[in-house]
Formats: sequence, C-alpha cells, structure tokens
Amino acid sequence: MTERVSDFHDSEKAVGIKLMKKSKAEIEHDEYMQRQHAILIGELKAAEARNRIRATRLRFSKTRSDEIDQIISFQPNALGALRFEAFMNKPDKQSTKVKDPLNQLERRRVQNLSLDDQNLLVDRKS
Repeated sequence: MTERVSDFHDSEKAVGIKLMKKSKAEIEHDEYMQRQHAILIGELKAAEARNRIRATRLRFSKTRSDEIDQIISFQPNALGALRFEAFMNKPDKQSTKVKDPLNQLERRRVQNLSLDDQNLLVDRKS
C-alpha cells in the first residue's frame, strides 16, 4: 500500500512539473491571446461609449425640438408664433445637426420683426 501511495505522489509531481513547464511557443501564444482579448475589450468599450454619446445627442435634439414647439404654441398670437418659429433653428428630423434656413439679411429682418412691439412693420392698413 505504501508503494501505491508513493507511486501516486511521484506521478502527481510529474504531472505538476509538466503543467508548470510551458514551452516558449505556448507562453508567446498565451501573451498574444491576452493582447487580442485586451484589444477586443477596448473596442467594445469604445463602441458602447459611441452609442451612449449618440443616444444623448438624439435625446438632446428631441428635447430641444419639443421645447421650441411648446414655446411656439404659447405665443400670444399667430404673428408672434411665426416670428419665433422663423427666428429659431430647429434640427432636421433625420439628423441632429441644426440647419439654419435664414441667411444674414433674412435673420436681421426677423430680428426687426420680433422687436416690433407695435406691429408697425407688418401693419398694411395705410
């Protein structure tokens, strides 16, 4: 029985030594796989960050558009609503970029109309 126990321990030591001794190629392969794993994790984290940024931009764009619509709807009259709508830049439905529909001269005219409290610029009765 003591012979069996010593044989078992000897074979266990031999297996442990084989496991501990890896060839240089195996070590290089393991290091290569660790680097590839780290690169993959980095790419996944970057993709998640891009997705979060995109979602935040879309959420901001929708919130801004909703706020502009609400301000327009609470104008005291239709002329005020039209002035405000022309003055504000609303983002396109397809993109988050704000496209300015007015050139510099048109923007100046809209500003003058929005500052006209007595409707002198739009009153056509005379």
